Amino acid sequence: MNYNIEMINLLSELYPIQPQLAFYKVDDKIVLKAQEVRQKLAYKLEAPTEYFDFPAEALRFYDFKKFMDFFNTFNVDSKDEQLKDTPILDATLLESGEISNIIIESSKGKQKFSYRAAIPGTVDEPQFNNLALPTIGAKVTLSEAQINHLKKMVNLIYDKSTPGGIKIECAGDTMKVTLHNIVTSNSYDIEYKLNGTAEKDFNLTINREGLLLLPSASFDIDVGPKGLIFHMLRDDNIKLTMAISYMKA
Repeated sequence: MNYNIEMINLLSELYPIQPQLAFYKVDDKIVLKAQEVRQKLAYKLEAPTEYFDFPAEALRFYDFKKFMDFFNTFNVDSKDEQLKDTPILDATLLESGEISNIIIESSKGKQKFSYRAAIPGTVDEPQFNNLALPTIGAKVTLSEAQINHLKKMVNLIYDKSTPGGIKIECAGDTMKVTLHNIVTSNSYDIEYKLNGTAEKDFNLTINREGLLLLPSASFDIDVGPKGLIFHMLRDDNIKLTMAISYMKA
């Protein structure tokens, strides 16, 4: 099984959103859809088949974290050739053509894991097709550093048990983000320059946990009264689109 290590690394950041994953081959692409209903977060990932080239039409995981634990046991980058290792992936098939097990083997040989793949109908598979907002009121681009800074501020203002979301206001050429802890009355706000001007003034509140689950990256972001759509900026052929829906007042 050929794989792209950048794809695997990205998946390792995404699995906290939904640990049960189902990959499908659609034409010449691999397609993965996942969602976290409580945090109003969903994503769709598309990549060329060779980025994760399993020998079936679908590949399902009961617990992708466990697979990553097995994978990373042999994913060792070291200048010492005695320590350096690379995972080799293979699969065993049922008579139906479905994958029964994924084999994760050390490139040095003599040791391997066998990970049991999920069978159809046993993992949660979101039914949406594409992620889009009914109305896009503004657009903004945030760098990886800006996203990580905002996550840091969220963790500074809120305790894990404290209720409260992230308020977003778009007016003119500015997007203002406000964090407010209703228990301590501590708050933080920051302004970002929009890509152009908002079609009209509007505001919304999103779940802060959804933002914290975003992978570390730069994003083009569509902003509307019903939520945000994040388009990851990458220099390879992986396309990741993420959506965070608004919270009702």
